[in-house]
Amino acid sequence: MPSQRAFVALGANLGDPRKQIEEAVGLIAERVGPVVKVSQYYETKALVAEGAAPQPNYVNAVAE
Repeated sequence: MPSQRAFVALGANLGDPRKQIEEAVGLIAERVGPVVKVSQYYETKALVAEGAAPQPNYVNAVAE
């Protein structure tokens, strides 16, 4: 079966988000197939409903 190109959006905002993304990339490589590359990490503000408790910023990346 020929391989397919895929992009996966990754993001986390609890615990150690960078470590979680690194672990996710490792699991993708282990269980799905090679990860060609990973974007740089981007930190974005969490959107919360008015009156809700503040949330930590997200760390986001994309894996190919």
